Amino acid sequence: MVLICNAPEGQVVHYLIGSFGKRTGSHVKVRAKVPPHVNHLIVYTQYPDLAARDWFESSDRVIFLSDWSEVLKLLKLSHGLGTRLAVYPSADIQYSP
Repeated sequence: MVLICNAPEGQVVHYLIGSFGKRTGSHVKVRAKVPPHVNHLIVYTQYPDLAARDWFESSDRVIFLSDWSEVLKLLKLSHGLGTRLAVYPSADIQYSP
């Protein structure tokens, strides 16, 4: 699964959930877990920032990339040529139980 988070202004730092200031940990941990049927979650952005990492579990299955050619390389390596895919125009309300 590839999630594209291209926000030139950066991700929103949430006052309760995000990490900022002297404390790097937040009061509430709300981190998306990769569903068991998803081998890897690739989070792609041309504008990497630390705040975006707060929203995902720390896992070898979560990969942050800022080079689109690296995303394609990893997908070809994992799935081979001729792989079919689905594109969601927005990840705002996507949920994979």
